Amino acid sequence: MIRMIFKRIFNRKFSSIFTIIAMTCVFVLIPLGIQYAQQSKLAVEQTIEEHGRGLYDILVRPKDSRTPIEHELGVVEANYIGDSSGGISIKEWEDIKNSEDVEIAAPVASVGYFTGNTNSVGLPLLESPAKIEWTYYTSDGMNNYALDDPFTFYYMDGKEREYFDFIVKPEDLQPDGKMIGFMGAKLPRNYYLLTGIDIESEGKLTGIDYTDLNKYKDIESLLEMDREELDHETTLLIQSLKFRGIPELIPVIQRSDLNLSLYFELNVENLSLSLPEFKGKYNLDSHENLMSLYNENDDEMINQMIDELNVTPVLSKEEHLIDLSEYQSPFNGNYVEITNEYTVKWGEGGSLTNDTSLYYTASKVDYQINGKGVNVPIIEDGSPPSYKRVEQKGESYFEAENFEVPFMLWQTGTFSPQKDEGQLVSSPLGIYTTKEVRTKDGTELTPTTKPGSFISQPAAGVTTIEAAEFIKGDKPIDAIRLKVADIDSYNQEAQEKINQVAIDLLEEGYEVDIVAGSSFQQVEMNVEGIGQVTAPWTTLGTAQSLVDGWNYLAVVSIILFAVFGIIWYISKLFYEKNQFAEENDILSKLGWSKNKIKLRNFLEQLTLVTVAFLISIGLLMILVEQINQSHVLSLIGLWAILSLLILAVFNYNSKPSIRVEPYRFIPSLLHYRHLILPVICILIISTILIVIQMTSLVSTFIEARQTTLGTFAMDTVQTMQLLILLATFGIAIISISESFKALMLERKNELTMYHVVGWSKKMIQKHIRNELTLWAGFAYMIGGSISCAVLLYLDFSLSWIIMSVATVFLLFVVLFMLLIKTSKSYLNI
Repeated sequence: MIRMIFKRIFNRKFSSIFTIIAMTCVFVLIPLGIQYAQQSKLAVEQTIEEHGRGLYDILVRPKDSRTPIEHELGVVEANYIGDSSGGISIKEWEDIKNSEDVEIAAPVASVGYFTGNTNSVGLPLLESPAKIEWTYYTSDGMNNYALDDPFTFYYMDGKEREYFDFIVKPEDLQPDGKMIGFMGAKLPRNYYLLTGIDIESEGKLTGIDYTDLNKYKDIESLLEMDREELDHETTLLIQSLKFRGIPELIPVIQRSDLNLSLYFELNVENLSLSLPEFKGKYNLDSHENLMSLYNENDDEMINQMIDELNVTPVLSKEEHLIDLSEYQSPFNGNYVEITNEYTVKWGEGGSLTNDTSLYYTASKVDYQINGKGVNVPIIEDGSPPSYKRVEQKGESYFEAENFEVPFMLWQTGTFSPQKDEGQLVSSPLGIYTTKEVRTKDGTELTPTTKPGSFISQPAAGVTTIEAAEFIKGDKPIDAIRLKVADIDSYNQEAQEKINQVAIDLLEEGYEVDIVAGSSFQQVEMNVEGIGQVTAPWTTLGTAQSLVDGWNYLAVVSIILFAVFGIIWYISKLFYEKNQFAEENDILSKLGWSKNKIKLRNFLEQLTLVTVAFLISIGLLMILVEQINQSHVLSLIGLWAILSLLILAVFNYNSKPSIRVEPYRFIPSLLHYRHLILPVICILIISTILIVIQMTSLVSTFIEARQTTLGTFAMDTVQTMQLLILLATFGIAIISISESFKALMLERKNELTMYHVVGWSKKMIQKHIRNELTLWAGFAYMIGGSISCAVLLYLDFSLSWIIMSVATVFLLFVVLFMLLIKTSKSYLNI
């Protein structure tokens, strides 16, 4: 019997080799799949445990402060604090800070958009009279916007640091005019976002030293000191305070690495003009300055001169657009000079203006979400246009009675946040992010110098939370960033503790978000006037969703693969049993008992399984560094299950029905159903499992790729998941190919007869193709329908389901076309 078994295995070497290969795949990949699933879970958890906790854990905001786009998309802007209106008092913050579960409670308040010390740009002292026109521009990265109407004056003569002479319309020489100091073009008021913080807690959260905010904490004592005892900066501060009636001092430390876009357009027309002759026409001495006319209030003569200069011939023209962005810092304007070669250099002196009690607040951007995505409309046209509702607050000291104002900003130092390039985790601090916003073609967009920009601006300066309270009122705080105490890493225990603290705060009436494990996500928006842009926002709870997603995928992958392997082998056994029927009858006539025949068939299949089992042990020894107990137990358990399946199938007795009437419909398919049904079963099961597995993998892959943390985790484990998917394809292809060949060999005489009676090879192949399309298409429709129903029930994206179904369909079509094409090689027709 043993000799017969091995001889039969050798004679059916094609089928035997396929069976051994397929079963080896099952034996190797199921224990490897379990190991890889564990490694996938471990890799993701280690990634999240290492990188999933950011600077803080919980974001606390006033009740009902969540924006519509947060409700819809589950994301917040990187600088979400800007343009908030408060809602939490300092006392409420202190109560939260004093909780034993809180390590850090860092409040932040958006105060508004403020200007700082405004300086000027020194104009070039030319060698001859000229008409000079300048305009300041800001830019959003795509378009330049004029900040005011062009200003024109007529330069006559000048010598550096000694004198200059010019003529301009009398109404343009005002205390708050555009021309100031020694040939200075006064800089426009650029408005920067100012936020309030707590010096101690913000320092712990960010690692930044904010103690410069305390530089003038004892301002009352400084006001009483003699001028000789003070340094130059403090003297200037004291003079400014006294001039304004000693208002509340708002200390500001500016961000040193931040500049807003500012451009200076300078147009020069060199005039064909003799200055002595021109002065002589108006009875002026050649050494007399035209500026003296302003002291005499001789507006009529000045206007006559301007009319004449407007029609004076022009010798040459020059136009220059000069980028001043890198020379201007928030809250502390710098004096620069334009040289005669129209380059920029740092200057000395300049005229300083501090009108910081006039400021603006802005509403949140009105994001509109529809079927086409996120849209950002223009709220108010202008130069630049405004995407927010901007409201003027405070009072200019130029308009105040006796120049007295309630407060005055003064820069006391600088700070620079840590760079966040390459950060996996986004704990949105709300005021520091400078990640790039880009258009569809890659152009980087920038905030303008006005408060209405759609770009979520970082804070250009910070002040104390007490100063924010003075300006905003009793509830200045817009958010509190909490770091939960006694947490070393972002694991399950930490998540539970963070969740409990969040629930407690939620019950107190706050708006609460768990941001531990959040990550950046690119959000596409259609901005009116600009087009399609991509901006970095922050997802909430990414780490938890990644763990859930990868745990689910790992479990689905291994279960589906195991189910596929077992069901495929059951179908294979029934197929083999049908193949043995004729041979069993011959053995029975030769005197073999039924039990002996069953034993022979059982031992043959057991031999193939055992050979695959032994090969798989060798492969595992090569693929795995060390075979552990789980590998051995899973292999033995799988071998035992397959042995029981072989025993059960070959002991199952089914009496074939005797057909006395011909089949009226698809007779060949019904006649060979004992061979076709196992193939149909394999095709249905493989379709279901491959579609579900592919959709699950792709969906989880895409979801993870939307965030920086998910991308990192996906890169760690994607190879393991793809291996299981490819193995499923491989076994399906092997089994279907083997079954198809056996079916064709069974029908060899029938197909040969067709050839004898005149059918061509193409006609026979067409006949096979039609039958194959019927039963394989039926099987695929059932498998595809079941997989679609399961995936829709599990709430997978319809687009990914359709993609997976179509991909599997195309793969099977290609497979069957190849099988039909190669069938003539073993049919000999």
